[in-house]
Amino acid sequence: MRLRMAIRICRRARSSRRRHKVARGTQLADQARKTMDEVVGSVKQVTGLIGEIADANAEQTAGLEQVNQAVAAMDQATQQNAALVGQRQRARRAKPRPPCPLQSAPSGATSSGKNSEPHPASHAPTRQLGKLRYRLPG
Repeated sequence: MRLRMAIRICRRARSSRRRHKVARGTQLADQARKTMDEVVGSVKQVTGLIGEIADANAEQTAGLEQVNQAVAAMDQATQQNAALVGQRQRARRAKPRPPCPLQSAPSGATSSGKNSEPHPASHAPTRQLGKLRYRLPG
């Protein structure tokens, strides 16, 4: 009888160990499933971030293209303005200038330089404005 009891105890112990191993295996499988779910979630998050980066990159590229177009337009306008300024300068140089009104002074005006004196026949009062002297009427 003792032998039978010992056999039963051994069988129960083996059965208990098997149940424990099965329980431990189930626990490890659950833990592995949770870990895999976390990994899949992280991969999805990274995929989303990569998509956002790609979208931002496309927007940045479009913005830079607009900036390049604006700079090219400004450069073209600057070159056109420079060409117009050059044409105007050439036209001014080629066109004879009319005499300056102060260069052809009125009949009674004289320059106040070192060698300039009023006309001797003129005894009318004069007034000086800058380097020019004018005869006053009367």
